[in-house]
Amino acid sequence: MQQIFTFKNIVKNFIFYTILIFLFLGCSKEDKDDFIFYPKEQIKGFYTSDVNLFWEAYDYISPEFTKNNFQNIYINNGSVGLKDYAVQKQLATSLQEVFRHKEYKNYYSSIRTNTQDLNAAIDKSKDAFERFHALNPEVEIFDVYFLIGALTAGGRVSKNGLLIAVEMFSKSDDSHINTLNEWHRNVIKSTDFLPSIIVHELVHKQQSIVPKNVGYKTLLEQSILEGMADYISLYLLPNEPFINQNIHDFSDTIEQKLWNEFSV
Repeated sequence: MQQIFTFKNIVKNFIFYTILIFLFLGCSKEDKDDFIFYPKEQIKGFYTSDVNLFWEAYDYISPEFTKNNFQNIYINNGSVGLKDYAVQKQLATSLQEVFRHKEYKNYYSSIRTNTQDLNAAIDKSKDAFERFHALNPEVEIFDVYFLIGALTAGGRVSKNGLLIAVEMFSKSDDSHINTLNEWHRNVIKSTDFLPSIIVHELVHKQQSIVPKNVGYKTLLEQSILEGMADYISLYLLPNEPFINQNIHDFSDTIEQKLWNEFSV
């Protein structure tokens, strides 16, 4: 089919090649010198100990879910990834607040087994890491820390790696989710979505043009950087559930309006 050179197609091509340029060339020279890739059989940087530690703390401190208990028994004994996440999200305080509500206690109890069944997600993520490296041999592979958070953020990054809050990705048919607020009912997913969020955050770790985990300066910046993470995640995991599918489904219904707004 002959290519039609409309404004829309030109912009689409520009964005596609911009994504590749930012992804492959966006890191500093100093960062590139430190790049290391581990083949799948050597990737060992998937840590689940914080999940088990959370449930040990949960059993020990229940029903006294206090900020100090979470800090002293869970966070202080956790991995560097958990400690990073705890600082970023004020985790001890947030967990205390969550467990003030019976409906959230019930939700956590109902997902316990699901949070401890992560092997399939880890294997699929390793496969995606390998494909990512095949696209760009200079991709840096980071440690992945699975933890239990306070239902505030599914994925974050820190200097120590990728921080994945599995309580956001542990829904099943028997999870007690119907009494949660509307936002949580919409965003909480099953463990099938874990590879998508892991790759999404891995892409963010390649991006050195803005500080991590901070607000974007412009809508265009946010669109490019978040779109980059979504695009690569979809490309590397074409047969896996996609975390932001609902956003893309909605944007497809107003696609022409969005293109018009970006063109002015």
